[in-house]
Amino acid sequence: NPGNNLHVSGLSSRVDNRALEELFAKYGRVAKAAVMYDPHTRESRGFGFVTMENPEDADAAIAALVGNEFMGKTLSIEKVGRPAFSVMRLTH
Repeated sequence: NPGNNLHVSGLSSRVDNRALEELFAKYGRVAKAAVMYDPHTRESRGFGFVTMENPEDADAAIAALVGNEFMGKTLSIEKVGRPAFSVMRLTH
């Protein structure tokens, strides 16, 4: 794990992929951002994954965003041990 894959929880139901990407893009280049949705109801599950271009950008985003409020909810961010989007496929 290069340290650039992030699990983001505490997302408002109003956060979509674009909003998540825009939030993280303030701290570096985002390779991919995805909010997880319930496959039956299509409602947000309140978490998502972000892959930053490099570990330094991931660290900057964590330092700036963890514990902050975004759209009325408090963000929790942690690095994940495998590429975030292989984990994502398991949640669909």
